Amino acid sequence: RPQAEPPADGAGQLVTVTADPEGDTPAVFTAYASRYGATNRNWQFLTGAKSEIRRLAVEELKFVVAEKSAADRDSADDLFIHSTRFVVVDRGGRIRAYLDGEAPGVRSEVNRVVSQLLREPLP
Repeated sequence: RPQAEPPADGAGQLVTVTADPEGDTPAVFTAYASRYGATNRNWQFLTGAKSEIRRLAVEELKFVVAEKSAADRDSADDLFIHSTRFVVVDRGGRIRAYLDGEAPGVRSEVNRVVSQLLREPLP
């Protein structure tokens, strides 16, 4: 279950990037968004070519993404080892924070960091 949401005033964006572009179709994202109440227009769900997702996730955002072998899967949906961190990117495109997506209180911490960044002058 998602642990953060964009600020209610619409000033921030929450972006979910798939680790499974073949499986995460627009219909799958729509169902996921509905299941978790991700109806805010400031929440983007991104997919694309596997090579581009890997480049963005690993090279740009410094996330861990690795496909699991069939023998290592706990279920049919257990396809990847992937990061559960939130990355906060400022309006200039610079990474400003990494937060543990499974830590207690991460929602308020994400919102605190975003609110702080919104008070900074534009780059």
